Amino acid sequence: MPTLSKITSGSNSSLVTKMKASQVILDFASSVANKAQETNKLTGSTLYPIINERCISEQKEESLSPYYPPLFADLYERLSIIDKALDDIQSTLHIVEI
Repeated sequence: MPTLSKITSGSNSSLVTKMKASQVILDFASSVANKAQETNKLTGSTLYPIINERCISEQKEESLSPYYPPLFADLYERLSIIDKALDDIQSTLHIVEI
């Protein structure tokens, strides 16, 4: 998990620390989103030979994301990637024939 070193640079140290903290959190969210996507791909490719083709359903339509300020929009985007990957993994696991 990423860490944030305390930064002190005069009177703007609080602002600099907040900006650095937000970047650390966004980078971590991106890392988790990438890991979720890779896990989704691995799950699908590993379990493909035992998937019941009759159970594969259509993908759900993506809805428009609500408007958020830039930082929260970036975070929402990364969390949406994680959510979709986890949904896909659950769907794959539900249609596996063992």
